[in-house]
Amino acid sequence: MVSVPMNFKCGADDTYTITASQIESFEYGTEIYLEDLATGAEWHNLVENPVYEFTAGPLGIQNRFIVHFFGPTGIGDPEAESAVQIYGFHKDAYIVNHGTQSIKEYYVYDMMGRELQSGSLPNSTVNKVTIGDVSAYYIVKVITKEGGVYIDKVFITE
Repeated sequence: MVSVPMNFKCGADDTYTITASQIESFEYGTEIYLEDLATGAEWHNLVENPVYEFTAGPLGIQNRFIVHFFGPTGIGDPEAESAVQIYGFHKDAYIVNHGTQSIKEYYVYDMMGRELQSGSLPNSTVNKVTIGDVSAYYIVKVITKEGGVYIDKVFITE
């Protein structure tokens, strides 16, 4: 995953539009999401819908957006790819649900196997879980309501 912060500054209260063009120029299988930090809403999938509309004003936060790129890491069997992917970025773990199963809960472990935190997650495409302030590797386990279990290692930086 590569995440790119974007600033936005406007001079008037109005409705604005971000349009992502030439999405087809990215390698097949690349996913591109727009995170709106001002609304905290579910990430907007720019591959499925390249137009994002929002309201803003001159007093709004300028570091409002992050564009997240989830790219293929090689040529593989698309059938073999995991329905749930887990990534680390700064202090957070991102849990991306590509499948039809509903995510039920998550667990975070240190490298010694000690459980550090756990919780339930809403049924959304992308979930963000704040892990902490200590730079280290962590294990994140996700369990779906249908009994699926997905585990991955993430690196968290302060």
